[in-house]
Amino acid sequence: MTTSNIPDSSPPDGPVDGSLPRSFLRPALHVALLPGSSHGYDLLEQVRDFGLASVDLAGIYRALRSMDREGLVSSTWEASDLGPPRRVYELTDAGFVAGQRHLNAMRSARDHLDALLHMAMASTAPPSTSLNTSLDTTFKK
Repeated sequence: MTTSNIPDSSPPDGPVDGSLPRSFLRPALHVALLPGSSHGYDLLEQVRDFGLASVDLAGIYRALRSMDREGLVSSTWEASDLGPPRRVYELTDAGFVAGQRHLNAMRSARDHLDALLHMAMASTAPPSTSLNTSLDTTFKK
């Protein structure tokens, strides 16, 4: 049995798993820091909970250092009962404003995705009947 008639629906950049792309890291960090200060490990857990499953601690710290250089976060060392002191990050006033811009952009992206999903859900048939025939023939054998 050959399946050469069936187009490959895999995206060119890997499997679709529902997680957010890495470009959402900085907006996610802004959102995670809105309630107040936090350290790297807590921020890693939060951004993973937001859907950035592939982010690692090194990526978190790279983004935070960049945000610190840009004046969007400030950091201080805080004593820890469980080990060595840890660096704690907090949004600056400029970081809060940038976070609000990220929130507005995410709302807009959500609206566009909602419209796209609404259009996709309204369509009940594949675009080509030849694909239906090919699938029927392939799976009936």
